[in-house]
Amino acid sequence: MNAISMGLANIASKPCKEQISNAAGLLIISPQRFANFMADSTHTKHIHIAIASGVEAAKRTSEIFTLCYQIALQSIDIEIQPTDSIFTDSLQYYTNFLPSFKPKRFSLKKSKETQKAPPIQDSTESNMRLRFNQAVMNFQDKQIRIDKQQTEATKAQGYCGFEVRVCVKANAQVSPDIESMYALQTALLSLFGIFKHDEMATIAQMRLMR
Repeated sequence: MNAISMGLANIASKPCKEQISNAAGLLIISPQRFANFMADSTHTKHIHIAIASGVEAAKRTSEIFTLCYQIALQSIDIEIQPTDSIFTDSLQYYTNFLPSFKPKRFSLKKSKETQKAPPIQDSTESNMRLRFNQAVMNFQDKQIRIDKQQTEATKAQGYCGFEVRVCVKANAQVSPDIESMYALQTALLSLFGIFKHDEMATIAQMRLMR
């Protein structure tokens, strides 16, 4: 049987330079839970604990993840912003576009040769263009109405929660993307533990910011 080998790639030839990685994510909770949390005088303590947990996670990333380089971190900045106006990407958009208005005129002979379409008169072409432009305008108007309705519906649902942003800087040959994502996940999970009995509690949109 063939042997299976595994190891870190050699990055010794890469120059060290300042690398920056940004990550962001959301924790969505119910409006009532959010109001109760913000009314509690100790809510800042929980936020500070979540930030400290994220910083510690970024520092220990190479110990947790296999085949992760141990790099020199310069700074770890974590910002947690409580907000009552979270918008998600769950909006549904109208995607059925317009049918083709291009006229096709052809006939099929016994020899299966296709005749050329007769030239379209100027008046017919102008009429078709007007119809097409009108259809495009109707489509755009409908899209605007749907966007407005979806935005109003999202506001009515009252999405509340926390926006978490992480910025990790390092002087290394590789970007600290794993460090920033691990810090983001840890901070969000630390907050999630406070609201784990909330049915609306959801961690969403964890992503690297490019």
